[in-house]
Amino acid sequence: MSRRWGRSTRCMRCRMLTDLCICSSLTPHESPLDVFLVTHPKEANRPTNTAHLVKKVLVGSVYSFNRSPPKSME
Repeated sequence: MSRRWGRSTRCMRCRMLTDLCICSSLTPHESPLDVFLVTHPKEANRPTNTAHLVKKVLVGSVYSFNRSPPKSME
């Protein structure tokens, strides 16, 4: 259920609704490449934002930011 319809129980790891949990599909991988995700500012506040899920899969190589680059790139 969405927040409009009341409180819902979410998985603590993937943040999806418990009925839609995808943890069994989130297999961590290491990548020789760095991945930079540019997201919409409103995306960061969503419980299931893309960057959160990608960071669970591509361990240690994902950097996410919105509108401006991270401090380490300036």
